[in-house]
Amino acid sequence: MKQEAPIDLWLYETEAFDAGIRLICGVDEAGAGPLMGPVYAAAVILPEGCEIEGHVENSVLSSSAVVEKGARVLYSVLMPGAKVEAGATVEYAIIGEQTVIHSGAHVGAAPDGSEGWGVATCGPRLSIRENACVKPGAMIYKSEEV
Repeated sequence: MKQEAPIDLWLYETEAFDAGIRLICGVDEAGAGPLMGPVYAAAVILPEGCEIEGHVENSVLSSSAVVEKGARVLYSVLMPGAKVEAGATVEYAIIGEQTVIHSGAHVGAAPDGSEGWGVATCGPRLSIRENACVKPGAMIYKSEEV
């Protein structure tokens, strides 16, 4: 059996970036339509330099943000250079520039209806240690705080 040549999954994006285009939108839909059921549509715009190998859902990722394989980012904002390592989870949080969320760390949580809940915030250039827990509503500005 003849092996097929590998496909460059970034071919069209690379050509667009080389032509000076800075934002590219990807669109997809799934479903059966009005006769058989609902249709769901999604659109994604990824800035150049953004690396996503993990699970990202309803979030905003700035240029050079990295989400490693096995990491999860849900309903959050990652500023330029932010990195979420494999096994880490970020949900309902804002992660500052050049901040690293190390393996096993958990930043933020989904709303639970309590009065004290809020979006977790980690300032710029921080290192959130392995297996650390940043609670919802926390505002972290020094690595020593976690």
